[in-house]
Amino acid sequence: GISILIGGGLYVKNSIQSKKITENARNAVETPHNPWIEVSTPSAFELKSDKTPSRELKTGDEVLPGTTIEVSSKGLASIHFQDGSIARLDSGTRLAIDEATYDAGSEKLSVKMNLIVGRIWSKVIALVTPDSEWQVKTTNAVATVRGTAFGSEFKNGRSSFIGSQHAVAVNIIDPKTKEVVPDVITTVEPDKFVWVEDKKIEDIKKGKVKFETQPITEELKKEN
Repeated sequence: GISILIGGGLYVKNSIQSKKITENARNAVETPHNPWIEVSTPSAFELKSDKTPSRELKTGDEVLPGTTIEVSSKGLASIHFQDGSIARLDSGTRLAIDEATYDAGSEKLSVKMNLIVGRIWSKVIALVTPDSEWQVKTTNAVATVRGTAFGSEFKNGRSSFIGSQHAVAVNIIDPKTKEVVPDVITTVEPDKFVWVEDKKIEDIKKGKVKFETQPITEELKKEN
């Protein structure tokens, strides 16, 4: 539910802000041409197309676009992108990296990830070029930013997004057509969240249910 995302989101955010990346991890890839992984708590695996592990990932391993990663039930891992942006994966998360390109000359970054299940925290370096993009997609929603930090969760057909820095644009996706629903968008500001589940999509499309953010209350923070 929402409380799980808030608790996990705050935990992950704080761990990014307070824990420096180890020098060994930072030096593992001197000049990254592709994203690479830092496994802070074992274990993490690259999955084959049949969802079975093809290899266990170690800190410094490159994770190419097209890779699906699964973090074990007790594991924690971070994906480091070429510009310094980070996606931290919580325990039990499965994530596909659909696209990850970076042009050092123009500083254009394009990252598209598919959150299959679990929770990630995105810490995005301010995207320099107007055509740069950082996108996290689930089966029923997609969040797009131009440089910010935010949390994403997808479990049991329910997507949740929590804002931390600046704004995050969130669209809904029709689970039947797999297409973004035009003209249905909300902006998640810092300390607010939005959630969407499959059974609400039709009502949102028809205007019966508003697709809008809610504040993260002190009560919710205390509960987590």
